[in-house]
Amino acid sequence: MRAIALEPSFSKRSTRSFVCGGMAGKLVLYEKSWLGHKETLVHSGEGPVWRTTWRGALIAWANDIGVKIYDTGSKTRVGYIDRPADAPRADLFRCTLQWRDDTTLMIAWADYIKLVRIRPRPHAVGAASIPFVVEVLAVFQVDCILAGIVPHASPPGSFLVVAYIAPDNLMFAEETSADRAEQRRKAAHRPELRIISRAGEELSSDVLNLTGYEMFGCNDYTLQPAFIGGAEASLEGFYVVCSPRDIIIVKPRDATDHVQWLVERKKYDEALTEITRLQKAGVVRGLDAGAVGRRYIRHLVDEGARFVILPRFGPTVDVLPCR
Repeated sequence: MRAIALEPSFSKRSTRSFVCGGMAGKLVLYEKSWLGHKETLVHSGEGPVWRTTWRGALIAWANDIGVKIYDTGSKTRVGYIDRPADAPRADLFRCTLQWRDDTTLMIAWADYIKLVRIRPRPHAVGAASIPFVVEVLAVFQVDCILAGIVPHASPPGSFLVVAYIAPDNLMFAEETSADRAEQRRKAAHRPELRIISRAGEELSSDVLNLTGYEMFGCNDYTLQPAFIGGAEASLEGFYVVCSPRDIIIVKPRDATDHVQWLVERKKYDEALTEITRLQKAGVVRGLDAGAVGRRYIRHLVDEGARFVILPRFGPTVDVLPCR
């Protein structure tokens, strides 16, 4: 078994349904009944099932050929999104599937991101038995291998991804080379956590310091969202990055984090300006402008300043004697 997904609200449903697949190349739906679990073969015959996810009545899964979508209500397959033509082997760089909402699926495969929408088929279209239409909204190509993808709240429509940088900038075609020197395992680079806009532009990047990263491949990393109180629709919560040796909790930065970042880099002037702005706006409380100001004065004195004048920060900053 390589992939499993529980039906939404699994603990509250009497059917206790789940879908799973693996190296046998079959995706099987299990539903609880009086005589145990009823098995329904959803799909087979196109290679191993690497990923699956379930949202509402829709099940999506990825195999060697591409990504397919199944509607549990009508018990029909409603769509297919092909795998990129120049993609590397699916077992080396597995597909990542994540729902943005009930009708939008995010697909990250190798160095491509696809955004797919599933919408009801208009009643005016003949007598087609397929109840949904699947359309690809956007396709982005990035300069890394994608080990995980989740929706990100700010800016709206953006993505948070775990970027795996192939060692020594190896080309995908070299993964199947017969040359033993090329087949030797090379030390991997540190993975990165990146925010990508809905237009495909990289907005930020942070290097993840994980234990033993040099020995891990793309498939060794996992990125999942975690929502406080189950408030999934608000996208407010945190994210979890997992590797074989570490678990990292990722939280969005707020205004206080920004001030601390400025202070750590000795940008005291900017930090005091930001504190003053936040306190006037009443956005953040608990920031001590006096403490930051005193650190600023000591920094100036240590740098050789003979006079320290900070008039625009008023009485929040105590005056310290110069040496």
